[in-house]
Amino acid sequence: MKLLSTILFLVFTCSSAFSQLNCANYQCEQLGWLDQIMFDLLDPNNNPSIGGCVPRDVITQCDYKGQSVIVVRGGSCIIADQGNQVYDCAGNFIFGFGGFCITFDGSPCPGDIEATFLEECEVIFTYSDGPAAQCPDTNIPTMSEWGLIALSLLILIVSVVFLSRSEGSLDYSVDYKK
Repeated sequence: MKLLSTILFLVFTCSSAFSQLNCANYQCEQLGWLDQIMFDLLDPNNNPSIGGCVPRDVITQCDYKGQSVIVVRGGSCIIADQGNQVYDCAGNFIFGFGGFCITFDGSPCPGDIEATFLEECEVIFTYSDGPAAQCPDTNIPTMSEWGLIALSLLILIVSVVFLSRSEGSLDYSVDYKK
């Protein structure tokens, strides 16, 4: 019984530890241009921590009107009202939103209107964690799925062994002398 409880503990511990990877499914194939932006964000000379402020820059990939885009969300400690920039997969600037903007008629800023079309965003970089790794192929079972498979097999084996041992101890004879 101790062996069974130890195995169950290891299965569930391993399955929860390996199933929460910091990864992303990159939609854009060529992101070399983004490496320089990430490098600059991680460089303390370009993006310093000031007076307890820790930069919170985030880069996400989103769907924008049917195309994959990269959104650089500012979180610098130097610029108080830093805007966000949206690029296509080739690194071409599409629009900016957020930040300081004044319109003379009081209407929303054009970039803020376009930002409402950003959907299904996935984080691919944070200042604190750096770039996210490419997620593994989803056709390969995760550690938690392997854990469930192993647990099912273990329960099946223990059940078969238990039933085969207890089967011989049951008395199926009928007492007709009553």
